[in-house]
Amino acid sequence: AFTAAALGTLVSAGKLTWDAPVTNYVKDFKLSNPYVTQHITLRDLLTHRSGYSDPFMKYTSDVKDAIKRLRYQKPDYDFRTRFSYNNSMYWVASRFIPSVTGESWNNYTEEHLFKPLNMTRTVTTQAGLAATGNVAKPHGMVDGKLQVIHEIWSHNADIEAPAGYINSSARDMSHWLL
Repeated sequence: AFTAAALGTLVSAGKLTWDAPVTNYVKDFKLSNPYVTQHITLRDLLTHRSGYSDPFMKYTSDVKDAIKRLRYQKPDYDFRTRFSYNNSMYWVASRFIPSVTGESWNNYTEEHLFKPLNMTRTVTTQAGLAATGNVAKPHGMVDGKLQVIHEIWSHNADIEAPAGYINSSARDMSHWLL
């Protein structure tokens, strides 16, 4: 929702359209199907109708690298024929923001969504979360004792922020909902 809303601010400002071709904004974007590569739009990315299912590429910490890896994935369905959830396409959609504004997705989202909504405890990076005090932490049984599990991610989860890796408080989320 945050990525779509951030992109919506650019659409509202006339700087972007929902039907903008991906290759006009994300120059290194390429899928295994050349037709889809040339015709897929921002709307297709956000509505999960690319024909590609989520490959869950969690072995990279770089969005550009993850996007380059998409060219090796085969489609699961025909283009625009059915919904198929795909986080990776949200990573691609997030790249429209620096292409249009020169700002990172993280900075743009903070400046144009979090700050205006007074979402002061909402962060999009692991470093931001680590710097935040009073954070709920996962617990689990370790050697028969309930303990805080400190390392919950075995990879850099920052890459996943545009697809939903945002840490927030109930208070901040109420601002978003209102």
